[in-house]
Amino acid sequence: EHGDAYEFAHPLLADLVRNELSTPRRRSLHLRVADHLHALYGEAPDVVVGRLAYHYAEAGKPARAAQFAESAAAQAVQVGAMAEAVNFYRRAHDLEPTPMRLLELGHALMHVPGKTDDARAAMQAALVEFEEAGDRQGIVQAGLRLAFSYLALEKGEDVLHWAERIQGSLEGDDSPELAATVQY
Repeated sequence: EHGDAYEFAHPLLADLVRNELSTPRRRSLHLRVADHLHALYGEAPDVVVGRLAYHYAEAGKPARAAQFAESAAAQAVQVGAMAEAVNFYRRAHDLEPTPMRLLELGHALMHVPGKTDDARAAMQAALVEFEEAGDRQGIVQAGLRLAFSYLALEKGEDVLHWAERIQGSLEGDDSPELAATVQY
């Protein structure tokens, strides 16, 4: 025992103690850790967003955990750690599903060798969710990412397919910003 913390001589002993805690007690401890980390790092929690996501998830706070997992994923993308980004986007989407998180997962998967089909499947699922929600901005983003996923392969028919699909969804929309985005 060191102050108000415990140090275990062996990881299995720590696991044993942890497994003996009741679920409410374990959640309470994870919430205390998460809140302490958040308070400690205040305005700049960037260095601990992955840990915050973990502890808030374990504390039974999925919305909060998803926010931090999404932040950790965005950081991973910035430094080119795409496999880590994929894991964090998956975690965020599992905790609190949104079509944007699914789209970002697909985008990250595009940069992982051998995951192009999974990436397109995630982006297509996001597009369907945006369409069902009537989110025209999301439809454009998802459709363009799908179109771009075929561009480097010189698959013009597939690029046109996705471009035409999003153009059709904008019929009756007077937003010049969306129209310009699609025309680009």
